[in-house]
Amino acid sequence: MGTEAVKARLLRHVDVTEAGCWEWQGALVKDRYGHIRVGAKAMGTHRLAYLLWKGPIPIGYVVRHRCHNSKCCNPDHLLVGTHEDNVADRVARGLRNVKRASVKQSARKPGRPKGSRNLRPRITEVAKQEIVRLYMAGGITQQRLAEKFGCDQTYISLLLRAARSNQ
Repeated sequence: MGTEAVKARLLRHVDVTEAGCWEWQGALVKDRYGHIRVGAKAMGTHRLAYLLWKGPIPIGYVVRHRCHNSKCCNPDHLLVGTHEDNVADRVARGLRNVKRASVKQSARKPGRPKGSRNLRPRITEVAKQEIVRLYMAGGITQQRLAEKFGCDQTYISLLLRAARSNQ
């Protein structure tokens, strides 16, 4: 499916609000964010809109809403930033964190460091680029990279997957 066809499909499922938000009317994830399947890949409608109208999302960045409407996918209301930027936005607006399902400590795999369930460790952008570079050069496993950079192998896998999809 070509870019213009995907744009048209996305636009068929939005209602434009008085504030100019393109509010998604289709499936939602956790009753908050629009969700759409494009080919074999499912993704947030705000991320898809950003990709279609503005371009690639840098590795390790999130798509934020200027309008603070999680159902909005108007590219003019979207910007990229770090997870920390997104948290700062929520704090500035006086919003509390969304409750996440708790995972029992016993669910942690043997040998994983405590806190390894956190898939967004504080890894700098330079370190993220270095992780991608080292892995693409070959000769190093995801587990070795996780140990070297003090994070979980699952995080490395997600980071590499994001890097491949942004190429």
